[in-house]
Amino acid sequence: MSAIFILAFTVALQPALAQEVSAGITGTVVDQGGAPVKAATITAKDMDRGTSLSAETNDSGAFNFSRVPVATYQVKVEAKGFQSQVLPRVTLVLNQVARFDFKLKVGQVTESVHVTTEAPLLQTDTTLVGSIVDSRTATDLPLSTHNTNQLTLVSGPGVITPNLFGFQAAQNTFGTGRPYVNGAREQENNFILDGMDNNQSDNNDVGYVPAPEAVQEFNLITSNAPADFGNYLGGVVNVTLKSGTNQYHGDLYEFMRRGGWNANSWSNNLNGIPRPGMHYDNFGATVGGPILRNKLFFFTDFAGSQWSQPSTTAQLQTIPLAQRTGDFSALLAQGIQLYDPASSANPATRTPFLNNQIPVGRFSNAAKAIINSSFYPSTQLANNVSRFTTNSYQGDAKIDWVPSERDHVMGRWSQQGVEAPNTNSIALLGNSDRTFPLKNFVVDETHTFTPNLLNDARIGFSYFPVTEGFSNPTGQNLPQVFGIAGVSDTFLPAITFTGPGTQPGTIGNNDLVQSFHDTTL
Repeated sequence: MSAIFILAFTVALQPALAQEVSAGITGTVVDQGGAPVKAATITAKDMDRGTSLSAETNDSGAFNFSRVPVATYQVKVEAKGFQSQVLPRVTLVLNQVARFDFKLKVGQVTESVHVTTEAPLLQTDTTLVGSIVDSRTATDLPLSTHNTNQLTLVSGPGVITPNLFGFQAAQNTFGTGRPYVNGAREQENNFILDGMDNNQSDNNDVGYVPAPEAVQEFNLITSNAPADFGNYLGGVVNVTLKSGTNQYHGDLYEFMRRGGWNANSWSNNLNGIPRPGMHYDNFGATVGGPILRNKLFFFTDFAGSQWSQPSTTAQLQTIPLAQRTGDFSALLAQGIQLYDPASSANPATRTPFLNNQIPVGRFSNAAKAIINSSFYPSTQLANNVSRFTTNSYQGDAKIDWVPSERDHVMGRWSQQGVEAPNTNSIALLGNSDRTFPLKNFVVDETHTFTPNLLNDARIGFSYFPVTEGFSNPTGQNLPQVFGIAGVSDTFLPAITFTGPGTQPGTIGNNDLVQSFHDTTL
């Protein structure tokens, strides 16, 4: 039969929900008598980048920074006729709304009072329930396969995965290690990366998976997410990547795993099977810093992984030599009697084969040609397994630009190339090769018109193509060699008692998601 070519192309261009990739600061400013202080100036200065944001209190003395990049800030309050107050260090995390209420004393603005306080643990200005994994924790946790999605399992109760192999297999690609949150299936989560939709449109699984060393914050929202997010019944996995600062920073790393370093499984020990020869290496580097101090910053990273392991130690079985000539007498010792299907239509009255001997003349010509061919092993192979290999290389490049106190521009490009060949020890079965050239892009611009009015615009796309090809290592037209009619493929078709099936030539999927949003606050 002709090769099957499947090509699915999905494009979604739609206004995206205003997915949060920032934090907020809110509060009130009053005098010693509790009266609101109008038109007080609140300045939040990023301690790592030297950039500043400003807001003013309204008639009620309230102020609000609704979109603040995740960072550590110095917050200063100034009002005419009052001493200024300074919070030296306020560290904001993703989706946090920190409340600070100030009580000013009468005095000169040049007089400053330093206030020692921390952002309250109980957030009364937001209802969402979730947890944060910061960059230090994401890097230092001993993730067995260096898959960032594993952080969902340590982000709080109610998160499990039925697909542990997705983590154990060191496949740092989309669709691996899918979390189940609050009992919902993996397709019912919403994955966000730097505010960009990071879901596949065909099944809503996760798309691009960044390396842990590139993650600034990993936020899992398990309940009461604002309507800004949407597209979830389970959880919202909201991730931001690192940005550059006024200081250069970077690192180099490598992680290794070997089958000989691991304990063997219980079933392997029971059956006398040695530990599988697994080989895993993960390596990479990050670097970030200023291009123009206090104005323009960069961050970039590279990560690679090489993983190879047998699928199992006893997956592929060849037919014993005696059975190839119709001699199944060895099965009688196990109480297995073979019956002649041609002797009766009723299985209960069929005639048994004498001594479990099936006449060779009853074999099909194609079956005899296959088991007697030079491509079919004459004896059981010592290492008769399929071997899976995954090689992955990925990187991110991120720019942050602050042209003025009123503007903040962020742009990021992420790309990953994955090759996953599968080599069979029996050439007749053929080999396969899957490739994933992923891409993820976003640009975000926040403009402050007045201290109490801003606009945030974001546009980007996610591209998740998958191609799986199959190859015939024998180099011959196998159906023609074995006399199987009606099959035009060069592959050996799947053979059942009802006839030959087919082997696909190429399977492909191009999953493109384009999104934009514009929000005024």
